[in-house]
Order: sequence, then structure tokens, then C-alpha cells
Amino acid sequence: MAGGTPDASAGFLGAAPEADFAVVKLKPAKQNLKDFYLVSSNAPVFEEDDLLSAMHFLNETAAAEGKPLVLCLALGTNQGSHSGTLPVSLTLARYGNTPGVIPVCATGNEGNAAHHYYGSVSETYTPKNVEFLVSEGNRGFTLELWGQAPQLFSVGFRSPGGETIPRIPVSLNQEQRITFVLERTVIYVNYEVVQATTGSQLILIRMLDPTPGIWTLQVYRAFPSPPDFHIWLPITGFSTSDVTFLEPDPYTTLTTPSATVPVLSPSTYQAANNSFSPESGRGFTRLGEIKPDFAAPGVSVTGPGPAGSYVSFSGSSASAAITSGAAALFLQWGIQRTPARYFTAQEVKNYLIRGADRTDTITYPSREWGYGRLQLYQSFTSLMTN
Repeated sequence: MAGGTPDASAGFLGAAPEADFAVVKLKPAKQNLKDFYLVSSNAPVFEEDDLLSAMHFLNETAAAEGKPLVLCLALGTNQGSHSGTLPVSLTLARYGNTPGVIPVCATGNEGNAAHHYYGSVSETYTPKNVEFLVSEGNRGFTLELWGQAPQLFSVGFRSPGGETIPRIPVSLNQEQRITFVLERTVIYVNYEVVQATTGSQLILIRMLDPTPGIWTLQVYRAFPSPPDFHIWLPITGFSTSDVTFLEPDPYTTLTTPSATVPVLSPSTYQAANNSFSPESGRGFTRLGEIKPDFAAPGVSVTGPGPAGSYVSFSGSSASAAITSGAAALFLQWGIQRTPARYFTAQEVKNYLIRGADRTDTITYPSREWGYGRLQLYQSFTSLMTN
């Protein structure tokens, strides 16, 4: 979809048909990491350091060939700050500020997955009750609660059987093990009062052998402001059976690392009728930066399949691929100018934003559409003077 030779018989044309490809296959994550984060054995999971090595290899390959590079990352996670501060995000930001290197990140398909909760604690001594449903057959999962300084959150639990774990005091750099009298469930709570790369508070919760049913996470605050917090469950497919919030928030569901500001982060829509895909990740970031940048086609998109076939794809991977092709064409245009221009990701992003299709009935920037629908041709016509 990002590129590929035209095939008229199949109605296929890659977004940048003359682009060269360099592809890195990531090895699966180590079993001890999958065990710690309680990831399903069938889930395709990769390690952050391998992803960093892959990006370095691609950057070095492009430099050796003397060619610009579009880094297409059609993957993501619900782990992390959702504010562009993890090591992968910081590396992507550095690449994005390098002329001739354009990172593109898929924004995920978590919009309707009920894996994000946003709320606030109204009283200092009264908790906010956050309910989530654990389905049968779940061997364990993680939750991440993120809050902003100077607030200091702490948590307690109520099991489906009614057993209550009172407020667990905040402890520095020490994982606390919680057991129940009537439940086999074991909960590990780790408070990071100041997370190293963000300065935000992180509460990492790991639940082993959770009893099926409705659990309640009780969130307490220490100060009046800011009272709001975010919680994310694992993305679809990461746990052995699904876990969902009973009152989910469909916004701030962009997967990491798509919240990185200098990269291109498209949401997903259906080009046939210009309708937004309900599964698409939605903005903004946890700290309020504008993401997604725009929306790109990603529903029922034709792409190459096995053994020379063509199949239909839907999801943020497809919209990221099409955006990558558009970025490659824009880079090609810049390089063929006299003198040649090697654009940064921020420049390409803003040119594409200027050319995006916008509708009078939508206020932009939008949490769903960003600054509009990707329209590469209009990005060029917007450069013309009257």
C-alpha cells in the first residue's frame, strides 16, 4: 500500500509505486518479559531495544544509499505515558527533526475497545471507583494509571466477591504484593511517584489469576489539584481474554509511540464514504498536544497478499502505510527541486495539514480527524499563489 508496482488487472496501485523498500523483521520478545507483563503467548510482542536497533539499521541503510527515509511503524502499545516521552518516542523525535527522515506511526485500533478510562477524584478522602470487567479464562493483565504532579494518587481494590483491599500507602521503589482471603488473585502494585522520562506519576498494577467478574479500582488523591488521571488496559489481543472498563473513554486512545509530536500520526477513515472508522485511535495526547495530525484511508484498502494475491486490509496499519507513501512522494518532490530540499517531518506534516480536506460541520483540530483528511494533491496546490 505504501508502494508497489501498479497492477491494473487487480486495481492496485501503491501510494509511491517507485519507492524502494528496506524491511526489518523483529524477533519476538523474550519470554521473561512476556511473563512479567502477563502477555498472551499468541500475541505478537516485540522489545523496545530491538525496535530502536531496527530504526538505527534503516537510518544507516538509507544514509549508505544516499536516499531519504520514511520510517513506517505500523505497531503500537497502550503502555507508556501517551505523551511522546518513551525512549522509542524520543528517538523518533530526533529522527523527525533530521532533514530527509520522516517517521510515520500508526495510531492503533483502540477507539472502541473500552481499554481507556479518564476520570477525576472529587474529594480528598473519598475514592473514585473505576469498574472493569474481567472475562473468563484470563490468566492476568496489567493496568497503568498516569497522573500529573503535584498530585499523588494511591489505590485500593474491591473484588467481584466483595472483598476490599483498603488504600495502599504510596511507597518509593518498592513493589507491594496484595493477596485476598477468598480470591486466588494476587495483585502487585508499583508506585513511581516521579517517572524518570516524564516527571509524571505512574502506578503499575499487575493482576495474576484474576477472578472473573466486575472489579473496582479505588483511586485516592492527596491534593486538590490536578484531580484527573488516565488508566490504560492492554491493547486488544495482549491478554488471554479481554478486560474492559464499564465506563470507558474513547478519547486519548492513540497507541504509543504515535503521540510523538514531530512524527506523522494519521487516524483512520473509510475513503468510500468519508466516514471515520470507529475503531481508530483518537486524540488528543495525555498532555493535550494535537494528535492525530490528519486522517488517512484505512478501511477496505487493497494491498498485496501471499503468493502474488491481493487482499483487503482495514486498520491503522493501512492508514500509516498510505501516509508513508504520501510522505515519500513529498520527499521526492523536494529532492528533485533546484536546489534540492530535504524536508523534516515537521515540515512535511504541516504541508500535508495545509492540503487536508476539511468539512464545515467539524471543528478542527478534531480528536478524530486531526486537521482533516489527507489529500496530497491539495498540499501542492496550496503552495501556489493567486
